[in-house]
Amino acid sequence: QTPRVRGLDIAARSKYCDETGGDYYDYLDIEGIGPHSLVVALGDVMGHGIAAALMMATARGVLRTQARSQGSLGRLLTDLNEHIVTDTKGDRFMTMFLAVVDVQAMSMRWASAGHDKPLIFDPKSGILTEIDPSGGGLPLGVMAGETYEELTFTGLQQGQVVLVGTDG
Repeated sequence: QTPRVRGLDIAARSKYCDETGGDYYDYLDIEGIGPHSLVVALGDVMGHGIAAALMMATARGVLRTQARSQGSLGRLLTDLNEHIVTDTKGDRFMTMFLAVVDVQAMSMRWASAGHDKPLIFDPKSGILTEIDPSGGGLPLGVMAGETYEELTFTGLQQGQVVLVGTDG
């Protein structure tokens, strides 16, 4: 269910090209995140169908379990990567994007594992901007020992739209 956070209009949609697949979005409950923040996860597993859906379900379970105690979004992706590499031995991979949008601070903390960068659309200027194109890391499951970094964007303005998607 889409959470309600005062000061945010939240929308998401998922439409698979097959009966099922590995595209995923979720809203997470992370300890210490206040009522003026939203935690979002987006993921995309390589391929389609049941195998991709099973890998995403596994990743979702690990992510939701780890999210309750982790501090950094980068650390959360680093730990998730180790679980996936152990299961897949590098034969399958997935991208993932995690973000915390903080309404009071007008900021967004985020980490990416090979996922497309977030975009900001400003309806006042009509400009669509990619946030920090240098951030991100390898997709999850490619290689053990990968370390993911948490980045911060502090330039959010009222009325702007944050866009993150998958190719699914």
